Amino acid sequence: MKRVFVDRIQELRHLNHALQDDGKETPVLVFTGIGGMGKTALRIAFEEQILKPNKVPYAVLDYDGDPNLRPIEATLSAIRRQLGRHKVKTPVFDFLSARYFELSTGVRLSANNYPLELEGVINILEGIPFVSNVTQILHGLSQLGLTVKERVQHKKWLYRIRDMEPHEVLDALPEVLAEDLEEALSLQSPEILKSSSCRIALLFDAYEHLTELHSDDTYHRKLLLLTPHLLKVIFTRDALRWEHRYPKEWQDKLIHCTALDNLSPHDAKAFLQKKNIEKSDLQEYLYQLTSGYPLHLELCADIYREIDGVAHRNAGIRDFEGVAEAKNLTDELINRLLRQLKDDERDLIELAAYPRWFSQEILEILSSVPESVPRILKKLAGLSIVSPHPEIPEAYVIRKEIREFLLVRQRKRPSWKRQHEKLTTFHKERWGETHAYHYLREALYHGCYSNPEDSVDLFEDEFFKLQRKNRFGESESLLEAMPIDILSLDLKNRVDYARARLMACMAQSRESMRVAENIYEKLINSATDEFALCKYLFDLGHLLRLLADYKRSLEYFQRSLAIATKILRKEHPDVARTYDEIGIVHRMKGEYRKSLEYHHLSLGITLKIYGEKHANAALCYNSIGINYHDLGEKKKALEYYQKSLKIWQTIHGEEHQDVATCYNNIGIVYKNWHEYDTALEYHLRSLAIRLKIYGDEHPEVAMSYTNLGNVYKWKNDYEKAMDFHHKALAISLKIYGEEHPDVAGSYNNIGDVYKQQGAYQKALDFHQKGFAIERAVFGEDHPRIAISYYNIAEILWRLKDTEKALEVMRKSGDMFRKFQISQEATQALQTLAGWLEEKGNRTEAEEVRAEIEKIRIDADVRE
Repeated sequence: MKRVFVDRIQELRHLNHALQDDGKETPVLVFTGIGGMGKTALRIAFEEQILKPNKVPYAVLDYDGDPNLRPIEATLSAIRRQLGRHKVKTPVFDFLSARYFELSTGVRLSANNYPLELEGVINILEGIPFVSNVTQILHGLSQLGLTVKERVQHKKWLYRIRDMEPHEVLDALPEVLAEDLEEALSLQSPEILKSSSCRIALLFDAYEHLTELHSDDTYHRKLLLLTPHLLKVIFTRDALRWEHRYPKEWQDKLIHCTALDNLSPHDAKAFLQKKNIEKSDLQEYLYQLTSGYPLHLELCADIYREIDGVAHRNAGIRDFEGVAEAKNLTDELINRLLRQLKDDERDLIELAAYPRWFSQEILEILSSVPESVPRILKKLAGLSIVSPHPEIPEAYVIRKEIREFLLVRQRKRPSWKRQHEKLTTFHKERWGETHAYHYLREALYHGCYSNPEDSVDLFEDEFFKLQRKNRFGESESLLEAMPIDILSLDLKNRVDYARARLMACMAQSRESMRVAENIYEKLINSATDEFALCKYLFDLGHLLRLLADYKRSLEYFQRSLAIATKILRKEHPDVARTYDEIGIVHRMKGEYRKSLEYHHLSLGITLKIYGEKHANAALCYNSIGINYHDLGEKKKALEYYQKSLKIWQTIHGEEHQDVATCYNNIGIVYKNWHEYDTALEYHLRSLAIRLKIYGDEHPEVAMSYTNLGNVYKWKNDYEKAMDFHHKALAISLKIYGEEHPDVAGSYNNIGDVYKQQGAYQKALDFHQKGFAIERAVFGEDHPRIAISYYNIAEILWRLKDTEKALEVMRKSGDMFRKFQISQEATQALQTLAGWLEEKGNRTEAEEVRAEIEKIRIDADVRE
């Protein structure tokens, strides 16, 4: 039975008004409310009562009903498919999404394997192996009904498509669909809009699923922002988590409608009337009983319907008497609803409460079931007690409130543990046969009730396998399956440790990393085992390094090292790994020589244990290479990077984060040698791997964007350079907040682009912003400060503030010299000498050149 909408007249009026197109831009409407408040019902009513009768083109994205829609490519394809039924044409999007399918799958397009039925798209791509001929493409697009005007407007995409990587095509898809939809309103309106005064509508239901830990809605937001003349409505349980951290440009696009709350007397009684509860005294009684809470009203209506069906009489007030005195109104109403069921129906639903989802096969494993199961399930579905599972065929889930009520009783029964043992065995066997993760999740869940130690062991094995492969979504789904509240403290700590590791690895936001930090601190304070304590200290040190808290990071690494050298042999892989991390912290603090010492200690142990061709040896070579690069010894750095790359490629193949790191570092060397095309090649390789592993918003991806921006700056392509630096900045701000070295670096890089363009005041503003952050993070005594002094001095000189420029450049040269960074010290002092000579201070300039000669001699001695 289809559920009846709980009337919300004011909300419907609001939506109807927003739908009217007066030519102005429309904001995004956001409806929030807890479960049971009728958000989905409001969305359905909007469709049934307004959109369909007015023949308005619209698309619905229900992320709870169909989790497969959550990836952006699925969302966009669903919008295109649904609007296509209303004759809305999206020709450029169709073409680009076809190209994305071909690139991302590696499968040649054919009518059999392309998921969208796009007339003409297959023919366009056929015979253009690398989509290199724009004229042919434009001709093909005309076959899709694209006008000359539209084709010209979209040339910018078509000329680029030949060289676009899969992630670049994906990045373009929301923008292209947005352009197509906006153009549909202006170019296609007479054909697609029966009422020219209406907008196209996009409805996003259960939007909270896009902002869970393992999900992301960056592309979805992009689509919303770029379609100002469409009506966009978000229905979500929680406040939008990103809203207050997003630029004001975005916040201004949102309108928060009144939160969905308990229904008014009028709306509640209208709902009951639609459910055939017509007596006014009973309507009034039920409203007073439920206070207008939609879930309780629905339960009352179901009880009424079942009494009417079984007893063949209309229920009255007496059937609900005593409910108001119940301690828990939800439980009392559910209990009364279940009492209306027949014995076999009640037995089946109680049996089905054990698993989180069930099928007839699962019920038969738990107990003998009647042949009438299909009939019973149909009836229970009609009462909204059960519903089909959104992902698993022939499976069902019980309504959350009803299952929770039933579980309270089931836990008291002697068969509780035995039933979970049966379910654990069943799901483990299916997992072994199919490797489908929905079976593994259920095996873990039921195992926690039957044999928790074994279940946590299995969880750790599979979780860390997934994490090593950077499969964060599946890792998170295993965490969600673990009923952590029923575990012993020791087992709970093991699951919490996995949670912290995932948060640190995903690095989605400063907030999530702080949650991980709190978990590690709790684990450290409660640890009774030195092996576990050593591990927790190490991981917290690593996390604090990512957060640029270098002082505390070093403290935790040193505590971990002290325990490791005590309980393990001194030449142990964990000791070597800790030396490597300590070396990285010293490098981040600008202590390059000390850093090099620790990396060589790590390398010595690693070579003794594993030999030359091991991943850990490659890690050491890479770390040593970075140090030599920072010391200005680029040739030595490249030698170590290439050693590292060769080992990692042999072990991992091409698509691995370590290989991406090597490509990134090699690209930096070639950039510094002014071989920009070679640098670009390495950075693009690195970015492609990182995007595939991490998605769009991760520190490693931001690093690739930064380095690409730097290369494009030196190639004098300032537009591309600025675009990449702003992308990097947006990611770093989202993850770390304002006070972090990566954010400072992005501000400095943007300043550099402005400097190259001759916009010196803007350049100075950005460099000073970056410098303020660096000073807060590093203090006054750090190589990053010396670099900032150098850049600021150059800008001051161009702004004709020559005295200040000389003073700041002198500071830069002295600091580089102190840190024994010879190349940068020489460069700073040469610049200083040139400026002094330009101002007529020849004697002072000669003194500076004498200093430069001494630096060169000292560097030769160190070599």
